Amino acid sequence: MKQIINEQVIKSFKDSLTDEQKKEINFYLNVETDKEMMKEIKPLDFTVNIITTYEYEEQEQFNVRIKDIYPSRVCSMITEADVLSQVVGYMKRTSDRNLDYLMKISLCYIHGTISIDGELQNSGDTPETHKQFLEDLDLLKVIERSNGKYYFQPNQRDIVVSKIVNTFNVANLTPDFDMSDHVKSMSDSPMYLKGKYLALLSRSITILLNNKDIHTDFFKFMNNVNDINNRTTKS
Repeated sequence: MKQIINEQVIKSFKDSLTDEQKKEINFYLNVETDKEMMKEIKPLDFTVNIITTYEYEEQEQFNVRIKDIYPSRVCSMITEADVLSQVVGYMKRTSDRNLDYLMKISLCYIHGTISIDGELQNSGDTPETHKQFLEDLDLLKVIERSNGKYYFQPNQRDIVVSKIVNTFNVANLTPDFDMSDHVKSMSDSPMYLKGKYLALLSRSITILLNNKDIHTDFFKFMNNVNDINNRTTKS
C-alpha cells in the first residue's frame, strides 16, 4: 500500500513539472522505470530537526520522524518533496503559527536515526563512512542539493517548494524576498558594525604609519604619556 502511494506521489510530482523544468533536471525516465527501480529499494525511517521561519511570528524548532521514504534514483527532488510533505503535513496538524506567512524551513537530518524494516542502521564513525552510507541509500544528493534550506518567498521558490505550496496551500501571503531589506538588516547588525569599526581603525593606523610627520608626533606623544604614567606610579 505504501509503495502504491509513493508511486502516485512520483507521478503527481512529474505531472506538475513543465517541459522546461523536466529538461532542466534531466528528468526523462517514466513512471514504469521508477517502479522497477523501487522494487529494489526498502523504505527508510529517520528523524529530522526542523526550524521554521515566519514573516511576523517567532521561529519554531522541533523534530519530526519521517517514515516510509523510498529514495528515488531518478531525481533527488522527488525524495525531497516526499520528506518535506511529511514535515509540512505535521506542521498543518500541530503548529499554531500562521502558515500563510511561512518564509523558510531549515531541515537537518539527525545522525544515527536511519532505520530499515525497524532496524537502526550503523552509518559509521567517521565523516567519510557516514557520507558513503548516505550515498549508498541515495540520500546524499537529497541533503546536499539545497543544504536543507527551503525558501517560501515567491521569488525564491524552487521546484520542490512550489510543489509543496500548491499541495498544502501554505505561504499564500508570504511576500517576495526583498534584497534592500536584507542589506539594511545586515548593515544594522552588530557584527557588521564591529567589522566596519575594525576596518576604519585599520585604515587609520595604516595612514598613521605611512605619514612620517604624524608617525613621529604620535610616538612622541605616546612617550610623554608613558613618562607621566611612570612618574605617577613612582610617586
